[in-house]
Amino acid sequence: IHGAPSRGMGFDYFDKFIQVHTLEHPFAILIQFTHMIFEGLFERFPRLRVAFLEAGSGWLPYMMDRMDEEFEKPHRRGAPLLKKKPSDYIRSGQVWTTCEVEEKALTQVLRQFNPRCVMWPSDYPHERLPEMFKRDIPEFLERTDLSDQEKRLILYDNPKEFYRLEI
Repeated sequence: IHGAPSRGMGFDYFDKFIQVHTLEHPFAILIQFTHMIFEGLFERFPRLRVAFLEAGSGWLPYMMDRMDEEFEKPHRRGAPLLKKKPSDYIRSGQVWTTCEVEEKALTQVLRQFNPRCVMWPSDYPHERLPEMFKRDIPEFLERTDLSDQEKRLILYDNPKEFYRLEI
């Protein structure tokens, strides 16, 4: 799932690209994600796997808590198709995401989400200079807040699994 286009979402109030670009992909993804979870898409299609791309991964812990909180309120049971908490579907292996190279919340995401469902965020050759892409993997490998196993999952094992690559 890709976050854009986001026409009609209020971004026309901004007059600078940086403002629109900061919120455009994440907000559009949050709307799609919320609808898919609460409408029971993953309950109805238990083998479906969906990746949410180009919005980082830091939104997942927040949304897991927020959706569970809303789901557990008895007067707000607007998701009759769900048989378990939203966070259970999110951790099940059906929801995947990409992270950002320098994303500070990544360690929290890996603890609270599912470390087997976070992938490398390559967007090559889009939007950035080639020199920037060349630095991404070395910089990611230098991160001290991630274990070697977590780095391998994100860079290799998880994308291979999601895209069913024969490597």
